[in-house]
Amino acid sequence: MAHLNSHPILSSRDLSQLREQLSAGNSIERIDVLGRRTEIDVAIHGVAFNDISLAHFAYGSAPTRFVASEGPDAQQMIVTTSGSGTATHRQNRFEMTQALGFIRDMTHAHVSTLQNISAVALTVSSQRLRQHLHVLAGVDVREGGLVFHGNFDMTTPGAAHLLDTLSYATRALDGPLRDLNNAMLLKGLSDLLLTTMLCNVPHSHSDLLAGRPLGKIVPYYVKRARDYIHAHAADPISLEVLVAHAGCSYRTLQHAFRESYGISPMAYLRSVRLARAHEELRLGDGTAGVGEIATRWGFSHMGWFSKCYLEQFGVLPSQTLRSRG
Repeated sequence: MAHLNSHPILSSRDLSQLREQLSAGNSIERIDVLGRRTEIDVAIHGVAFNDISLAHFAYGSAPTRFVASEGPDAQQMIVTTSGSGTATHRQNRFEMTQALGFIRDMTHAHVSTLQNISAVALTVSSQRLRQHLHVLAGVDVREGGLVFHGNFDMTTPGAAHLLDTLSYATRALDGPLRDLNNAMLLKGLSDLLLTTMLCNVPHSHSDLLAGRPLGKIVPYYVKRARDYIHAHAADPISLEVLVAHAGCSYRTLQHAFRESYGISPMAYLRSVRLARAHEELRLGDGTAGVGEIATRWGFSHMGWFSKCYLEQFGVLPSQTLRSRG
């Protein structure tokens, strides 16, 4: 696999230089070489584009421990190309080998030990992943509703495709796309990486992307409430209305929605309405302003609408409206 050699970040045997490089803009609090050796051998190459970063790192024979604190709301997927490492994450121990990939939720503290290992790391914001999941499956997932499972099997056909896609991306960024400043091509590459990651790395919505019928994944009463939300998102909807259409108790619907989507029914409704408003702001005919669109989708308080919109899409509604032209 090409290693992004055209995009060097660091090549050093100096521990203090590594600490300085990784402490800037990262959540890493401490880096220590274990044992008596103090000299390291590290090489890091990487590139960032379209709100994701792709990097290749290699560490030599000196065992090095990294302690990271809680960081940004992002996921970091590590695919080992040689050697091995370990990670302690969410009070569990995970392996990083050629047979086991690892994905880290960066909002949680993390300790890893690396020695004689090289790997590719793909880092992307959780919000961007949720947005792309919505594009792929039509599911509006709020914060905390997309959960990856830590280790994943790299011996499956899907994982082989993931590795091929990473290899293709690193070769393209080293070659044809190295000096080609084409936003559409880079967006296509980032979308390819996100699609391949979401379809081949196990997470809380993998069944949807595998094409399994939704009715087999969630209880029928959740599906009834969900379908009603999508069909009547522009209408006044209360929790009592959803309970009546679901045909179950209040507590049952609340619990089942959280089990299925990681959020409450009303939070799911808000996410759907935000998605509809987003599409209208992005693709509308230009006759309606932000306030009119927000009101149409059930948001009477503009400050609250803007806050929720920013959390879900990473931009203000006015920015989406301006970008239309």
